[in-house]
Amino acid sequence: EKEIPEIYYNTSGFLGIFNFNNKKVNKTVELLGILDSTKGIKYLTDVWTNEKIEVSDNKIFLNAMPAYSSKLFQINFN
Repeated sequence: EKEIPEIYYNTSGFLGIFNFNNKKVNKTVELLGILDSTKGIKYLTDVWTNEKIEVSDNKIFLNAMPAYSSKLFQINFN
C-alpha cells in the first residue's frame, strides 16, 4: 500500500518490520495477510535478540517500537 513497505516477508521464513515514523509506535501485524498460511506457526524469534514473540489469533503485537527502527524475525513452525 505504501511506496516503501513497512512489512516485508521472504520465502526463506524471515519477516522484517519497520517503523519509519519519528516516534515510538505500537504495531499489530496480521500474519494471515502476509503469509499464504499461518497453520503451524508457533512463534517468531527476533534474529538479533533471540526474543520469542508469541503468535495470537494469527497476529503479533510489538509495543513501543522505537522511532526509525526495524525488527527481523525468523518464523518458527511447530
